[in-house]
Amino acid sequence: AHHMKRSVMSFKKAGIEVIPVPANFITWEGKKYGWESYLPDVSALRNAGSAVHEYLGLVFYSLAY
Repeated sequence: AHHMKRSVMSFKKAGIEVIPVPANFITWEGKKYGWESYLPDVSALRNAGSAVHEYLGLVFYSLAY
């Protein structure tokens, strides 16, 4: 679901109307939080890397299209 906005932008540029449907999207519904939930971990770095990748992609697509 991270790339949804960028994908829609690409399809619209190609003249294709799409209905975005995210798949394999991870939510935090029902997650129990404890003190250890606020400690840094490796998965947070992975998620941050994905976010930076998508934001840079959005900037690039905005300029390229």
